[in-house]
Amino acid sequence: MVFLIADHGHPGPRHLTEESDMRFRIPLLITGGALAVRDTVVTRYGSQTDLAATLLAQLGLPYDEFSFSKDLLCPATRGYAFYDFNDGFGFADSLNFNVYDNRARKFLTIESQAAVTDTFSGKAILQMMSYDNARR
Repeated sequence: MVFLIADHGHPGPRHLTEESDMRFRIPLLITGGALAVRDTVVTRYGSQTDLAATLLAQLGLPYDEFSFSKDLLCPATRGYAFYDFNDGFGFADSLNFNVYDNRARKFLTIESQAAVTDTFSGKAILQMMSYDNARR
């Protein structure tokens, strides 16, 4: 099984900032004979942290230890993407793309007015990932 995915070490040739959703749209290609799911195009939102659960699920192994990860090939999985940067985070799903700056305590990008008062999803994920990292 082979997983190919890009990384974001820099803003790219167009100098995209954290507020640009195009900076964080990257493809994931999974191929190989060990795949349990075949000939499938998944358009569900996900993050690089989801590689752990997706890979382990394809191998039939448990992934409960990776609470920050979800199986992107499971139809029941809620599609969302989360990323963080120095003192801020972005959260996207099929309806929203929101970037929150912790220093300024405000949204830099808002695609949903509901997000103006709700930073819960992004903050909860950031706290969960920070806790998981500290305990490893």
